[in-house]
Amino acid sequence: MSSPEAWIKATIETTAGALAWPVAVSESAGLPFVVYSRESTERPLQTSGLTGFADGEFALEVCGASWTLARTVADAIVGAVQNFTGTGQGAIIDHVHVASDRDGTAVYLTDGQDLPSYFVIELQLFIRWQE
Repeated sequence: MSSPEAWIKATIETTAGALAWPVAVSESAGLPFVVYSRESTERPLQTSGLTGFADGEFALEVCGASWTLARTVADAIVGAVQNFTGTGQGAIIDHVHVASDRDGTAVYLTDGQDLPSYFVIELQLFIRWQE
């Protein structure tokens, strides 16, 4: 079965210039970076069985040293994935929809810190792909 995670990673790193990490980020990661994860997957049924495609919801956290940098990376990702149809990294993607784009909670790595260590933009993607 092909899945879109490799396509997500490659698209982020190619179009947005940020490293992409599945589920959790390495402590040594430099900014900007993106953490992506699959939130859910549905495999619709027909009378004759599975339809051959899957619908997945994916969460992306775009992190940058400034809000402007995080927003710039997020905008590049949205521009690359919104309404995408095609193939990539072995996956056949039928459709991508960016359902949500919002500011996340800034991260403070040190107690008492005046300014955040990094800013977060949260994206929610819905992807239909063929299995």
